[in-house]
Amino acid sequence: MPDPGPTNRSAPVDVPVHHLIRDRWSPRAFLPDPVDGEDLARLFEAARWAPSSGNSQPWRYLVTYRGAVS
Repeated sequence: MPDPGPTNRSAPVDVPVHHLIRDRWSPRAFLPDPVDGEDLARLFEAARWAPSSGNSQPWRYLVTYRGAVS
């Protein structure tokens, strides 16, 4: 994806933060649609088989759903 260059977007902040943080913008966004359970299972299976530097990293994944109550 091409770099969009400088933008005039600033995050609304309640307390002052450094301008590099406040003005940071990412072109990525989450879709409002939930991810299918089969797709999640495929993702975790691929992650299980991915290289991890001698299996020494403590991998953890957190999955949550909008509106879910636990």
